[in-house]
Amino acid sequence: TRRANDSMVRVLCCCDSFKDTLTAAEACACVSSALRKLRNDVECTSVPLSDGGEGFLQAVISSSPNERRVDHSIRVQGPLGHPVDAEYSMFTQSNTAVIEMARTAGLEMISEQDRNPLHTSSHGTGEMIADALRRGAQRILLGVGGSATNDGEAFVLWNLAKRCALEIACDVDNTFVGDKGATAVYAKQKGAHTDEMRATLETGMVNVRNRMRECFERDPQGVIGGGAAGGIAGGFASALCARLSPGAQLIAEMCHLEEHIDAHDIVITGEGSYDQQTASGKVPSIVQRLCERKGKKFVVVCGTTPVRTPGVYDLVTHVGRTKALTKPREAMESLLHHVGADILSGAS
Repeated sequence: TRRANDSMVRVLCCCDSFKDTLTAAEACACVSSALRKLRNDVECTSVPLSDGGEGFLQAVISSSPNERRVDHSIRVQGPLGHPVDAEYSMFTQSNTAVIEMARTAGLEMISEQDRNPLHTSSHGTGEMIADALRRGAQRILLGVGGSATNDGEAFVLWNLAKRCALEIACDVDNTFVGDKGATAVYAKQKGAHTDEMRATLETGMVNVRNRMRECFERDPQGVIGGGAAGGIAGGFASALCARLSPGAQLIAEMCHLEEHIDAHDIVITGEGSYDQQTASGKVPSIVQRLCERKGKKFVVVCGTTPVRTPGVYDLVTHVGRTKALTKPREAMESLLHHVGADILSGAS
């Protein structure tokens, strides 16, 4: 709460990553820097967030500064089969391994022209889980957003994690298959551009679903968020009774986001694309819900959006797609210079 006679305008920057361009921390820093240049009475606080995808590991680390941990870097199979070096963290007091799937099977690891979910694999994620178990992990916290896969490969990996408690931080609430399933909603953005490719993927997912029902007597289709990361979330839920949690909500609780919102006048969040998928558990939807409940001014800064909504500002409309992708920091500063007065209006 603002102190009496305090004229500073307190702004909370709590962005997710902008896919292929800015990490969550970089996005928050860009917003903060641009606003401070506009007015010298602006005080910004950065709380980078994640929905389970890119930046998940760092968000967990940042929210747990007093917990002892050991960071491990291992070589695993990347999404296209090539070896990659990836890190995870082991929190020693609770024997919890925190793993970010985007570091082993992430869409950002593949150039746009090479993205094809018919050829990608989640195998490296399984290798990382296996390494954590060898080191004594009793609990796995797995963030599954931002994947390049659509393979439901938890069926293949289930042996690896059956000796521990497994919690999945999901970035979406979609179903395993069907009109709102992993393939129908997300396969195209992962490189499945033709109807034939998507039909092949959906057939494979239906087969995986049927095998899981036969082997484990649990149906991934009935799991909220089972379509996250190409179905790996639903697979783990069926094969291992893994607990699925909305990733953005989980991180919001871990970093005490409500308390930060209470202490600020204006809240700015954002992500790469602000669209119909945002409401399915993405960071801006969580932040918006909290702000509306508390009567706080809420602003979205994003890479692109298909709709014109008050309080939502996007880089592509302001500077064009090319500059938004190739010079995102300059684009962000230019946008905030243009709309910053509107964002800060009403605050004194």
